[in-house]
Amino acid sequence: EIKKLDTDADWLGFLSEYQSAFVARKANYWAKNSQAPQWEIISQTMSLLQAVQAFETEIDHISDANQLIRRYAAPTSWWQIDRAYRELRQSIGNAIGSYDRLRQRAGRSYHRFLEQLNNRFAELLSSHQKWNLNAFSPQTTTWNDLVKVRKGARTAVIFVDALRLELAHALVERLQRDLDPGDLNLSPRLVTLPAVTDVCMPALLPDGDKRKVNYADGWQVTIGASGNLAVKAERIAYLREKYAKIQVYNEISELLKTPTDQIPGSAELYVTFHTALDSIGEEAHELALTVFSEVLKDVEQAIRKFREAEIAEIHIVTDHGFLLLDDVSEADKVPVKDVPAFKKSSRYLVGQGLGHTDQLRFPIPGAEDLEGWFARGIGVLRTPGKYNYTHGGLSLQEVVIPCLTVSQKTSGGMIDVEMSAPDELRGKLLKVKVKALSAELLARPRQVELRLEKASGASAPIVAIQQVIEVGDEIEIKVLIP
Repeated sequence: EIKKLDTDADWLGFLSEYQSAFVARKANYWAKNSQAPQWEIISQTMSLLQAVQAFETEIDHISDANQLIRRYAAPTSWWQIDRAYRELRQSIGNAIGSYDRLRQRAGRSYHRFLEQLNNRFAELLSSHQKWNLNAFSPQTTTWNDLVKVRKGARTAVIFVDALRLELAHALVERLQRDLDPGDLNLSPRLVTLPAVTDVCMPALLPDGDKRKVNYADGWQVTIGASGNLAVKAERIAYLREKYAKIQVYNEISELLKTPTDQIPGSAELYVTFHTALDSIGEEAHELALTVFSEVLKDVEQAIRKFREAEIAEIHIVTDHGFLLLDDVSEADKVPVKDVPAFKKSSRYLVGQGLGHTDQLRFPIPGAEDLEGWFARGIGVLRTPGKYNYTHGGLSLQEVVIPCLTVSQKTSGGMIDVEMSAPDELRGKLLKVKVKALSAELLARPRQVELRLEKASGASAPIVAIQQVIEVGDEIEIKVLIP
């Protein structure tokens, strides 16, 4: 009977007719223990087709680009279709056996959703002369709006490359398993253009709205007297110049390997970087659908690591989203061979005085005289390389990005310390016993500083020793007096 099904309507009719049987089998022992995945896959397919069908009844009634952006990003809205398709493909990828007909039907339905959504978006963008939409705050003000680095408080920022909106929602669901939902705040923002790392990562930095953009054998991005912030090392140098008390973990794996009690308590800002999502997308293309969720675990673990270190606020920010396509037809490829552009990519090109185009055109924000052409809808510009995993264009999946803030009330303030030392010094060796006290059962280790100063109140101590102590423990510190 399945072989006779042709359209989405046919499939929905069939799935609805047998829905009660599918639900019952999905709930049986074997299905719950992953021994009969077909029932979950059928259920996921039905949910996807229903969501696309509901979307199609509404999309043509939206007449403003900002309204469309808000509708896509609303808490329980169309971004869920991106997630539903990714999770269905993941389930099929993990299952034993062939689900080709279900995968093909779901793929066609999802492709139609992407086309209709982003063709409508392109149509509504055609009346805009600049990339100045106001549906959400711009990416360029992210740091100044959200990240508050101040004395006596500790803040962390995790820069994630290519964290699409639906993946951020999946991350929030993971965290909600044991965190208070009130500690999690997910808000959408709009990227700057083009939606590529070299341009958008600098936009996330302090004073990102003041950056200057140019293109000369590569992207050149500066803020004030900074180096070229298109380069990661220069972004780190810029942050070090801004903040004296900063701890940088160059890769998220470096943070995850660090024991919690070795994360320095003296820093006020902690920064780390996660690039695996974008790397896997670039390398695995459509196969990345089956592994994105697994890769996201590193970000979750980093958040939990920072929370264990009692960091009050953790901000997860991203440069851009992405568009993931199963197939790109020849009809969707726009020839740009003769366009005198500085840079050509699958979703955009950039240059000066590029001439006439039927594609979308916007000035590059932050640049004096650069303009960009952007493929309409989910079309691509005919350039070398594969087209399945793309970003830099103007689909909602690429330009609507998440900012996630994870906060907690920390117990990392001052605690009581008991100290015993001899009443007078005899010789060069001083032995001091220190015990850290706290009423909290699981208080984190503290750093204790022992200072030996002259009674006259000299500006510099004779000796200053720092040592980490577990709360409740007693340690002996031996001081050799100069």
